Amino acid sequence: MKAVLIVDGYNIINSWSELNELKNSALELAREKLIDIMINYAGYLNYKIYIVFDGQSNKGQEKVYYSSEVEVVFSNSEETADDIIERMVFNKNWPDEMPVFVATSDWAEQTMIFSKGAYRISALELKKQIERINHEIKSHIAKNINGWRIDTVISSDVLDKLEKIRRNEK
Repeated sequence: MKAVLIVDGYNIINSWSELNELKNSALELAREKLIDIMINYAGYLNYKIYIVFDGQSNKGQEKVYYSSEVEVVFSNSEETADDIIERMVFNKNWPDEMPVFVATSDWAEQTMIFSKGAYRISALELKKQIERINHEIKSHIAKNINGWRIDTVISSDVLDKLEKIRRNEK
């Protein structure tokens, strides 16, 4: 892993218009969409990502593993997502040389994590980074697909069989 990113889940959902609109009708879908976005982001950048949500009704802290790169944490009813984020930053369980980023637009949270040496990424900055990466991926795919031909990846005998099928020949 190149870095650790801790995401303040509901802060990001409330800050991104498309997720905020979705949240108004289906909170669980908004969470799932954010998680999917973060899984792709983690895979591209080789980051370990923790997405932390307030879980007011949870009796105990709940962790859900979506992939080896993404872990989702719901706080228990006695604490907030901010409490968990601060604890994760303060009690580093990763090498000192590994940078730790926190994605939140919560000013109080940003001040707290700065004091412990973590870096902050605002919700808008995170959105722009993800959009840039998605654009890079699409450009890469378009460049590699442009000029792609089936006969470069399939043997000539298979091509002959496909041609016979196309012509309805036996």
